[in-house]
Amino acid sequence: NEILNNIHDINYGWIDKDGIKHTQAKKNFFLEFYRLMSVEDTLKYRVATCFEMAALVKYYIDLENITGDNYIVMYNTDEKIARHATCVAYLNNAYYLLENSWILENPVRKFDTLNELLLFMIWRFPKMYKIEPLDTNLIEVYKYTSPAGNLSYKEFIDYVKDNGEKIEVTY
Repeated sequence: NEILNNIHDINYGWIDKDGIKHTQAKKNFFLEFYRLMSVEDTLKYRVATCFEMAALVKYYIDLENITGDNYIVMYNTDEKIARHATCVAYLNNAYYLLENSWILENPVRKFDTLNELLLFMIWRFPKMYKIEPLDTNLIEVYKYTSPAGNLSYKEFIDYVKDNGEKIEVTY
């Protein structure tokens, strides 16, 4: 909770390749102009997508010497940009979802297994992204290390797929 308190005032948004702040955008505009921000830029501009927020939470848990990793769930269709990244902390033999991008009643959730945590994220996709029915065959999950920043959306996704560890989820 302390970590999330440090970032509660960071709103959804991003800085495009021309340095302009956006709090929403149409799909094609986002795909063309999005640039991944560094942790420093996220703190400076006080906006983030889930990609930056996961990196920022990881930054803070590292400062506290808490073990954790970033994960991304991707629903692969041409019609939707259905991606969600988050940071997972491991503490006292439990997995903690530290979530500031999705509005949840409890932004810190404890799970006994990583699979349970990932399923919690996956089952939120229909509501968050208006995907009905949800075809779990179209979902990929990766554990990844955040890149430095300034990647386009496509470059970021390619980086995750090329450098991340694909995680098999049991349904």
